[in-house]
Amino acid sequence: MDLGSAIIGLIVLLICISPFLIMHVNSVKGKSRMMLSLQNIAHQHHCTIGRQEFCGDFVFGMDQSSHYVFYFKQGKQESVSQFVDLSKIQSCQVVKKARTVKGERENLSIIEWIELSFLPSDKSEGETRLRVYDEKSNFQLNGELQFAEKWARQLNDRLKNKK
Repeated sequence: MDLGSAIIGLIVLLICISPFLIMHVNSVKGKSRMMLSLQNIAHQHHCTIGRQEFCGDFVFGMDQSSHYVFYFKQGKQESVSQFVDLSKIQSCQVVKKARTVKGERENLSIIEWIELSFLPSDKSEGETRLRVYDEKSNFQLNGELQFAEKWARQLNDRLKNKK
């Protein structure tokens, strides 16, 4: 009787844990695929990713010696990969678009998208934008605003020290 109860308890425990285990394994596989894609982009520009950070469905990396920033976002139907040569950039800033929705008691501000905008030193070139959040693909913010603000601050410090 005790052995039977232990087996049933173990089976129930495995059934309860398995969804979390499967989600974790899928997350690790997804991150490794995104990291491999980011490294391939960097390799095309003769760079090596020295520092990277994952946030949601994208990864952001930087080659600290050659001053390149790389971005890879895995979408449901297509992927986006971009790079920025920091030697041609004047500054980096967070750009976000929000809309106001009237609530019963107060107005709510809803963020539609967040981007890191790289302003070039040469005014004849256009700015480069890396979208880190889009309301259409992600229904809820998951640290993207803090991520963008942190990287913009770090990149601007790097750009100031470059001069």
